Amino acid sequence: MSAIFEDHESSDKHLFYEQLSATSPAESINLRVLEWHSGDHEQRTDTTLTSASDLITRDTESDCPLRIVFAPRDAKHSAEHRAVRLLYSHYDVPSSFTLIKSTSPTHAFGQRKGLKDPNVEVSWTRFLCKDILPLDTQHHEDFHDNFRWIVCDAYLHVRKHKDDEAKNSVTLLFFGAPPKVVQRFERLFGSEAWADAVREPYILLALVYEQLFLLLDKAAWTLAGWFRSKERSALNSVGQESSPHVEATDFATLHEIAKHGIYMSEAAAAAVLEMEMVISHLEDLSSNPSSANLRSATISHFHYQKSSFQSTQLRLASLDKRIANVISLSFNLVTQRDSQVLKQDSNAMKAIAVLTLVFLPLTGIASLFSTPFFQVAESHLWVSASIWIFWVITVCLTCSIVTIWVWWYRSMKERSGSIVRRKPAEKLG
Repeated sequence: MSAIFEDHESSDKHLFYEQLSATSPAESINLRVLEWHSGDHEQRTDTTLTSASDLITRDTESDCPLRIVFAPRDAKHSAEHRAVRLLYSHYDVPSSFTLIKSTSPTHAFGQRKGLKDPNVEVSWTRFLCKDILPLDTQHHEDFHDNFRWIVCDAYLHVRKHKDDEAKNSVTLLFFGAPPKVVQRFERLFGSEAWADAVREPYILLALVYEQLFLLLDKAAWTLAGWFRSKERSALNSVGQESSPHVEATDFATLHEIAKHGIYMSEAAAAAVLEMEMVISHLEDLSSNPSSANLRSATISHFHYQKSSFQSTQLRLASLDKRIANVISLSFNLVTQRDSQVLKQDSNAMKAIAVLTLVFLPLTGIASLFSTPFFQVAESHLWVSASIWIFWVITVCLTCSIVTIWVWWYRSMKERSGSIVRRKPAEKLG
């Protein structure tokens, strides 16, 4: 592996790779370390360390086939920064791993030979997914401000033995492991099958993704639970002329549910891609005949995990379609309500128009006979000889108004038509 791919300056030189001088402050960090020691008397230890130097000393001075280290995801002060830098330097952490911690991609998988020791192989992985609190522990208003994420950065360091795979030295570093992942390795701590992880270290990553799938699947079901009440309320509103749901459709919550679903679909798709990358890498690796069955079983388990993530991905896609249907239904219900209101207004306008038609002739006749052109005397109706003036002015004024209106209507129609024709021409240009 060439060092040309290492670029610590761009990854984070101030935090991880600035030179460690003698005047630097003392380092300290809380580390939980699970160790399996082989030999005549098999021993397992669960230790809490307060510095990276203690871990490095244990790694260099003791023969430990398997070691699991849980470290904080983010360094909070200078002493922890220095401890993280020591760990990265000792375990030959590449700049690519530091880069994913600073850029926070949804997924990442990489592997290479060690730069300091040719017998060392390292692999790293990252998982990032939106998390949803259960309905019984989360207030409704908190759903719109949910910034919880499932984040797991894992770094696998394998120091291979040339002749015997059972004598490999395997270290798995976790930065911010979720509690479910920690519990899974606590169960491994009491298992007798831990030696298989020494012969085939990628079993450890398979166990990691086994728990990450359960977390993603649980979050997907929780999101479906949030949506189920909205869906039921919308369906119950169908056919009701005046529905309280239509009046108070919570489109903001529906949007948030759809947004969280998109985040989870992205995480599931990213996990599927990562499973494919791990499977491809394992298939390319050569293995001893004695561990061929173990390698095959590991690949088979990764295939199973891939199918599990795909099933959750399908469920999220189905949920997305259901959300789209409910949003469409809610809009239709709102439109139906508005059309009913417009229909009521239209009926009122029709009533006003009928009343106008009834009284308009009476009003016109009364106005006409109230003019000086008509006089009633001795039970006789006298019409003035100058009544032609009334009709001439009325007819001329009416024709002028109608002519002006027709001219205005045609000019507006031609103008709107020219604008419509101009827009396609501008697009072509």
